[in-house]
Amino acid sequence: MTKRKLNIAMIGTGFIAKAHSNAFRQVTHFFDVPYQLNLKVVCGRTAEKSETAASLWGWGETSTDWQAVVARRDIDVIDIAVPNVLHAPIAIAAAKAGKIVWCEKPLATSLPEAEAMAEAARHVPNLVWYNYRRIPAVAFAKQLIEEGRIGQTFHYRALYLNHSGNNPAKRTHGATGAPKPVWGRVEICWRTLSTRRST
Repeated sequence: MTKRKLNIAMIGTGFIAKAHSNAFRQVTHFFDVPYQLNLKVVCGRTAEKSETAASLWGWGETSTDWQAVVARRDIDVIDIAVPNVLHAPIAIAAAKAGKIVWCEKPLATSLPEAEAMAEAARHVPNLVWYNYRRIPAVAFAKQLIEEGRIGQTFHYRALYLNHSGNNPAKRTHGATGAPKPVWGRVEICWRTLSTRRST
């Protein structure tokens, strides 16, 4: 069976962009994906960073102009792997251009940004990379709760150890100048476990 080819453009060349590139390369080793993922273009702040990412991960082309990439007719998917404060403008532009939008978590740095993004993407396929929701421990805990195997859940306590948000020099600051919390990235994944069951 011939699979539909999806031409992916990734905006970003940092750590999370590497994780996404690796995922695109590895996914077919684990899952029967109904699409052929074509790493068409990677877009970074500098030509050097873009070229390094393309060379390392097999991206077909490079760019330093995300707006031009979003406007390209041959691009199906815009994968947003940039600092959090840049998610909204790229996602909104991509959705308005009719692209499939994949955005790294957290979705936005404020509720108004998130609402604007959701409204723009209402009529295009989209996702937020809440990948922790799929890890076996979380999926199994959710299964146990849904099956009623541990009784009615009133409270849970979860602990997730991660060093990626511990460097004060790398804290993301929004328009207010206040540091943005990192815990929200994981907290939404744990909320998967806390959805109320109907009685």
